[in-house]
Amino acid sequence: MSASATTARPRASSSSSWELHPPAFADSLPSLASSLRTNAIVVSLAPKVTIVRLTSLLGGFDRIARGIPNAPSVVGSGFNPVAFGPALGDSERDTVLDLLSPLGACPVVEEASLEAYAITAAMGPTYLWFQLYELRDLARSFGLSERRRRPRSNRWHSARSSP
Repeated sequence: MSASATTARPRASSSSSWELHPPAFADSLPSLASSLRTNAIVVSLAPKVTIVRLTSLLGGFDRIARGIPNAPSVVGSGFNPVAFGPALGDSERDTVLDLLSPLGACPVVEEASLEAYAITAAMGPTYLWFQLYELRDLARSFGLSERRRRPRSNRWHSARSSP
C-alpha cells in the first residue's frame, strides 16, 4: 500500500505496509501512530531516520527495527544489516529476521553503523554497475562467450571447460 504525505491508511489485516518517502515521515507518521496495534513491529528501510526519531514521530511507539537493503536483495543475494530498538525482544527480532531473510544475509548491527552500511553496501555497488557492464561488453568484444563471461554456482568455470 502506498501512502502520500497527507493520506496514509494501513490495510485492515494482520500486517500492514506503508511505503513512505523519508521526507514525508514527519507529516505522515503521527497520523498513522493511532493505527498501530500494541504488538505491531515497525520495520523502517529509510536511511538517516533513527529509531529515536521514528519513536518520536509515532507518538512514543517503540517496537521498531531498521534495515538497509541493497540491490542484490531483489534476487535474494543481498546484504541487509538490521538494527533493533530496545523494546524488541528475541522473539520479535526473530520475526523481523524471518521476514527479511528472503532478501539475503541480514546481520544484526548497532544502529550507529547503519549509515556506513548504507553508503558502502547499498549505494556503493550501484555506482559500480556501469563499470561492470563495460567490463562485460569488453569481454564480449574480446570474443568470450556468454558462458565464459558469467559465474556459475558462485565459482568461475575452470580453464579446461569449453568456451
